[in-house]
Amino acid sequence: MSKRAQILIEDCGVYLYDHIGGDSNRIFKVLHAALSRRVLYDNEYMAAIVFREMVKEDLDGKDRFGIGTFLHPDIGLLITINCGDETIVAKEDPNLSEEERKELEQELEFKSVRQCSFEELVAKGPSVLSRS
Repeated sequence: MSKRAQILIEDCGVYLYDHIGGDSNRIFKVLHAALSRRVLYDNEYMAAIVFREMVKEDLDGKDRFGIGTFLHPDIGLLITINCGDETIVAKEDPNLSEEERKELEQELEFKSVRQCSFEELVAKGPSVLSRS
């Protein structure tokens, strides 16, 4: 089964969904490209800018992308964007039991957490969020 990612635009509660296969770096490149445009960092614009960047090379893709309002229990990567603080937090490889996945009442615990500011991502590129 392919790896799934969600990007939460925290300020407005919108989740962007992507099947990323095994390549987490692809989604970090998407974020870098979106933020490098230096368009308004308003939460609604941010959701649209990031989503356009996600789908631009696969507009006719089937069942790969989505927009929602809740966290899926089967994701492998959660990226939280806070436009007010201009920060990004990437949480990878959730450590959940089947029971916890079904209930999903508590915050997910992730094995790997990385974070940066918008400016760091723009200046240093997607590797600032990648695992070394």
